[in-house]
Amino acid sequence: MPTFIFAISALSLVAAGSRLESFASFASLGGIIIFICSGVRLRGAWYYLAPAGVLLLRLLAIAILLVDLSSRP
Repeated sequence: MPTFIFAISALSLVAAGSRLESFASFASLGGIIIFICSGVRLRGAWYYLAPAGVLLLRLLAIAILLVDLSSRP
């Protein structure tokens, strides 16, 4: 898994070129994607509500970052 993360980071650095802001956006996307797969034990209604809410917020963050990346020349 660390090799995969390194490879994705290297590819994002190449894609970003010399723009540090783009690399920061790619790094944020990677962090969000990694934490989507993390597991936490919940009980009751929280078992369904918390992951659904977090997933929506993370998808919103991904959308914002992708719009930011595509809005730059």
